[in-house]
Amino acid sequence: MAKSTGSASGPWALDGVSAATIVHLHTFFGLGGFLVALASSYHYHWHGVIKNEWFGYPDEWWPSVSAVTGDYFPDRNLFQIGIALAATPRFLMLWINHTLYSRVPGYDGQHTAGWLAKATLVVGLIRTLSCAGWVFVTSTNNGLIHDVGMIVYLVAGFVYMILLTVQSNREARFQSLDALSLRPVTRTPQYRTRAIIAFMSLLPCLVYYYLLHKVHRVPGAYSYYACFEWAVVLIDVGFDAITAIDARDLHLQLAPNPITSTDRAPLVAADPSMADIIVRPGEPAAVSPPPTLVRTMAQTYLAFLFWSVLTSHPIVVWYFPLYNMGISGAEVFVLSMCAPMLLTNAAVRRVSLGGRRNLELLGLVALLATWSPSPVLRLLANGIGLFGSFVAWALHLTDAAAATRHEAQAAFVLGLLLNNIARIHGYSNNPVWAVMKNDALSGGYNLFGIALTFVAMAREKERSVAAPATAVTSAKTAPSSREVGWRGPAFAYGATLHGVHTLLTESGVVARWTVDGTPAENVDPLVGGVVTTAAMMLGLVAWTQRPQWAQSRFAWAAASAGVMALYALPIYVPTRASRYVAFALGNVYVAWQTMQLPAVFEQTAHVQRKRVFVVGSLVYITLFLSAIWTVAYEFVPGGFLLRERTWLVMLIQVLCAAGGVVHGQPAARVSTSPLQRQRPHPQLWRVLGLLSLLTGAAVTGRIMRRKTPQPTHPAAQQVITAGIWTVHFGIDDDLYSSHDRMRHLIEDMELDVVGLLETDTMRPIMANRDLTQYLAERLGMYADYGPAPTKHTWGAVLLSKWPILSSSHHLLPSPVGELAPAIFATLDVNGQPVDVIVSHNGQSENLEDRRQQTTYLAELARHAQHPIIFLGYVVTDVGMEHEIYRLLMNGGRLEDIYEDDWDRWCEYIASRGLQRIGYARLSHGGITDTELQVGRFRVAPPGQAAYATYPAGPGDIPAAYIFPLQFLSEGTRGHKYHRWHEIITPKYWWPRASDDAPFVAS
Repeated sequence: MAKSTGSASGPWALDGVSAATIVHLHTFFGLGGFLVALASSYHYHWHGVIKNEWFGYPDEWWPSVSAVTGDYFPDRNLFQIGIALAATPRFLMLWINHTLYSRVPGYDGQHTAGWLAKATLVVGLIRTLSCAGWVFVTSTNNGLIHDVGMIVYLVAGFVYMILLTVQSNREARFQSLDALSLRPVTRTPQYRTRAIIAFMSLLPCLVYYYLLHKVHRVPGAYSYYACFEWAVVLIDVGFDAITAIDARDLHLQLAPNPITSTDRAPLVAADPSMADIIVRPGEPAAVSPPPTLVRTMAQTYLAFLFWSVLTSHPIVVWYFPLYNMGISGAEVFVLSMCAPMLLTNAAVRRVSLGGRRNLELLGLVALLATWSPSPVLRLLANGIGLFGSFVAWALHLTDAAAATRHEAQAAFVLGLLLNNIARIHGYSNNPVWAVMKNDALSGGYNLFGIALTFVAMAREKERSVAAPATAVTSAKTAPSSREVGWRGPAFAYGATLHGVHTLLTESGVVARWTVDGTPAENVDPLVGGVVTTAAMMLGLVAWTQRPQWAQSRFAWAAASAGVMALYALPIYVPTRASRYVAFALGNVYVAWQTMQLPAVFEQTAHVQRKRVFVVGSLVYITLFLSAIWTVAYEFVPGGFLLRERTWLVMLIQVLCAAGGVVHGQPAARVSTSPLQRQRPHPQLWRVLGLLSLLTGAAVTGRIMRRKTPQPTHPAAQQVITAGIWTVHFGIDDDLYSSHDRMRHLIEDMELDVVGLLETDTMRPIMANRDLTQYLAERLGMYADYGPAPTKHTWGAVLLSKWPILSSSHHLLPSPVGELAPAIFATLDVNGQPVDVIVSHNGQSENLEDRRQQTTYLAELARHAQHPIIFLGYVVTDVGMEHEIYRLLMNGGRLEDIYEDDWDRWCEYIASRGLQRIGYARLSHGGITDTELQVGRFRVAPPGQAAYATYPAGPGDIPAAYIFPLQFLSEGTRGHKYHRWHEIITPKYWWPRASDDAPFVAS
């Protein structure tokens, strides 16, 4: 391969061809194959290629790529001929790209880019060969091979596009700085970057319209999907065509001896004075005024805003697959959590460096989202807010000026602490989340948060005053990538963000991880939250005084052992002492992780931070998604791989975090100035003191607002009103937190005991919220937080106006599907013990799971020693002819509260040894997708039997036993009693006059 401007070497050299012509031939044959097949389909059988499994013409109006290229003769054959003709140019084009980029030097001035060019060549070969898998093997020949070939082609193609774009960006940067380069700077990087962005922007559209077609069977949806599919084809071919720009000054020649024409001039000259130059992103040298208390507080609040948006984003995304019970397309917005990756793009980096304050202002978009009635708009707003805030903080935390950088790192951790303190005040809810309504009743203060943001940005002085930008830095003053290494810090970056997001963004998480059994024997989440907050403060102080501890291998080992003990001890050594030990060791990890958080950004500032942001973000999002997969529903693809394996995710996380210890040591040695002299110590201590006062005020306010549990009926009436409700993780139909509306309904229905299902919200995907704390304290009820988050269930909670004497948590048998939770508790009902079971069986996909789970529950009920109430999610039709129903009622010796109510499938109330008085079903009012079921019972005095009751009207029983009247007719706040078909509630029963003597009905 030679320069087109040079002559061939040797007398027998043949005439050559421009390398750009090879690329043009590939584009012509490849694109021509598709277009010729499309034209042939239109001419011969247009309606045939448009028809799909559900619809045909005119509902569908455009064919898919696979239908055009694989279903009919001669379309399929014309397409295969075109692809075959494009094969030789494609292989040559791979070699052209390899030749173009294999000599681009690395950041250390050496030719280290060769490995990247080789990797690109390998991926390109895989992409080319997999193309044959779906082109020459059609879906009618072998569907599996065709689909696998297509998937491999798309994945390899996306990776190939990214690798090639990275290399072209790198070459363009060196050419712009190297005066000896003979090659002009081209716009290839911009074109390729735009192609990748266009490709990625089409993926959500493809998923959305495919699901509309496949799942919802919407007419015409597949045609829109096909249009986007053709757009992907055009981008794919167009991306390869861009190679022609860089290849136009290259020539391919055949000669009997090696071509000796001049190669491209080296991009780094042999001059020793230039060989000592490394190229780093042109960051401004900066000077920073001494930090003031006001500025530190302002930066702390802006960091609080970042943590608020980050923690709320997963739940905003999760809402869509939750309510669709499947992939919705909104999942792509989780990539906002990888926003720093975009700093690899030169244009994004230039804009970001010049407008960090504008990026921070984007965080306001997330706060404004609460006023939008559309969940889709709130998702978009929160994604935009997170993107801007994340990119701005990534730049602040790795700023070129050490003083500015250290100040930002301290504020970043202080903002995390402020987030936790605000959540203590808000019963684990953050007042500025997009899912919080802006009113005092629900705890939302979004308008106040917006006002504070403007004040903070107005009072915050400029972090740095920029000096003229520098393009290069001498290796004598900046550590090279060989000296420090970026891979360890990259893995530590992703692992640390995941660790912080999992256990440090809500102060009660560590306490909840240790829950098991009787509530009085567990760590109180409020008190435990104060301890965890103190551990975080201790970790921050340790970082300012002894920053090397963050890179201590002993500290890493102790923290790793602590977090693994936090997971394992409550499970494998289920004693009260082990739970408190696990809590203490978990806070060792919290303190170390707090030290590690600013340390990883300090390390990133000393290495190739763009690589750290890319690899670290991928590690972060991979660990985040893996943690979700530990509780994957049965129908989730690949759920079996990580289901119930939180220990494995945590193990990988701590091993990745070791990268900051093993490979991060040089960063401390090459730091440009002593860390202790750069950090804002006086202001840090003052802000920590202020945060400590706020913590005390938040805890005191919580304690003062607590209500004393008081049953709704006098003890003489011996009444229990019990309910069962599936609350759908505390998010209502409109993507708002439903905690306050739940409280009102439970209070208005005079519930003494309620079982809440789908309450396992102490996970990052659920924003680490704790519904139980709010409901228990505001309703004045004792609470049993069901199986801990480490037990991998949907969650179950028991709330009771009466003391909980004892409790045990159970994981129901699930040989195939997800683990299902159950609580078996004994209550002290006015001196009489009453047993209660709260449970959630598996889904309808697997009968054997539900059979074993129901058998287990029946065993618990049958062996209960006291009167018992069953509150469960059973998943069965009503009637003894149905196996699951029969197993529960007969096997558990239970009595269905109203066996004539055939319109039930999920929720059931049953009892033994109690008198049933009333039964009601209330519409959910948009709080969730499931109604509230309520049963009212009387407890027989000691030594007396529970007499039978018989159907009665509201006028036949004392008024004290009547359900609240406000939910009759149209009800209130969207809630009303069930009046569908012939099933009309409330229903009442009352004993005969001769049987009622032992009871006092007052």
